[in-house]
Amino acid sequence: MKILLVQPAKPEAIEIDPKLADAYCNRGGVYMEKGRYDRAIADQTKAIEIDPKFALAYYNRGISYYFEKKYDKCWQDFKKAQNLGYQIPPKVLERLRKASGRQN
Repeated sequence: MKILLVQPAKPEAIEIDPKLADAYCNRGGVYMEKGRYDRAIADQTKAIEIDPKFALAYYNRGISYYFEKKYDKCWQDFKKAQNLGYQIPPKVLERLRKASGRQN
């Protein structure tokens, strides 16, 4: 499953501005790539707390939930991302449907 990042963030970005949602989203993406889904979820959640309309953070957190086999939470985050205008790739939705046994 493809992980999408906004832009690479410098490691010190969170220290400089702890209210920078992009920095948490990006760091969460790095944690996902490393298989640290618990840390990825924490960072994506922080990004969402800072900016509740940050669709990419919902999508990325949903991906982490997918890899943890927490499919109901994945569906919730994907629906929220879609409601905020994010286009989830059809192949990603198909993989979630097969894994979860649900249609939506």
